Amino acid sequence: MKWQQLLRRVLSMVKFLARQNLAFRGHREELSAPQGEPDASRTNRGNFLELAYFLAEYDSVMLNHLQMVSTSKKISVSYLSKRIQNEFINSLGDCVRRKIIDQVKKSEYYAIMFDSTPDSSHQEKTSQVLRYVVLEGEKVTIEESFICFLPTKGKTADAMSKILDKLRKDGLDIGDCRGQAYDNANVMAGKNKSVQRKIKEVNQRARFVACSNHSLYLAGKHAAASTTSSITFFGTMEKLFAFFANSTHRWDVLTSRTGAIKRISDTRWSARADAVRAVRTQGDDDPLELLQFIQKYNLGISVPNIVIASRVFLTNSVSIASCERSFSKLALIKKYLRSTMGADRLDDLAIFSIERKFLENNSTDQIITDFAHAKARR
Repeated sequence: MKWQQLLRRVLSMVKFLARQNLAFRGHREELSAPQGEPDASRTNRGNFLELAYFLAEYDSVMLNHLQMVSTSKKISVSYLSKRIQNEFINSLGDCVRRKIIDQVKKSEYYAIMFDSTPDSSHQEKTSQVLRYVVLEGEKVTIEESFICFLPTKGKTADAMSKILDKLRKDGLDIGDCRGQAYDNANVMAGKNKSVQRKIKEVNQRARFVACSNHSLYLAGKHAAASTTSSITFFGTMEKLFAFFANSTHRWDVLTSRTGAIKRISDTRWSARADAVRAVRTQGDDDPLELLQFIQKYNLGISVPNIVIASRVFLTNSVSIASCERSFSKLALIKKYLRSTMGADRLDDLAIFSIERKFLENNSTDQIITDFAHAKARR
């Protein structure tokens, strides 16, 4: 019972640091300083151990345990080591991932979304997101859930074919896939030798939809660069921003009169965002309202084909924005000082941060029981 109480606290510490995208480890992680060296409390023991000592100020279970492992020479397992951290992170990650995959299987139809970016260690990472429709009584919800970052070497269709292997590993039937969404790169969206083509050879019903965000961005970018007047206009806007931003006094004067102005960016166009929002609203609302009406009045038995068509339509994505959002978490988690982080640890920490609702719904006792069984098998 005592060890279960301790493990609940350790698990809560892991979940807290993971949710907040904080590093676990520090410069020196000894629970007590070696003889002749400064007191360990004066060094940076990392967020995990510092959180344990902070908790011990108010919690007798953690306090007694820290006193015991710091003074006793017989205690071989402290449950505060980096190995235990990794095991808890892995157990939690597997649990969250299983919940998502089970929900996708229950939904039957799904769409795949992939996009790639380099990380802080200059390795290419491909974000995997699944889109699906959840029917719960009268409630209809469209979900886009992050699964993992796939390490990618070489942007060729053959190298990217590991997508199919990953779907099989997750236990998902490629025959249930009804949509694909990527950026407009030729290797992903090309007509002949591309990822979308390879997947369609396996499943003709996996309809490819080009990312409207990327398409609209390219259209806006080329349209703005097509005439001298538009180039001059946006150049003047950039100079105007620089003029006011370079002086705090001028910025205060500007914001007091007109409000803040935005910097010109090649990838952040307000017109593009507004257009995509309008497209998504018009594309989602009508079938979604129809499906909600059918679910509310339990009419699915009468119009099964309409239900299936609506679910398939809503499963298809018009944007890979969820993949782009996962890149923000990647930058927060795998920073310069954490650039040697392993792929499995990165995937687990990322899924905690992105899919927080699945993390919160996990049973702490079940995770501790699974952890104890895994330790017993060794």
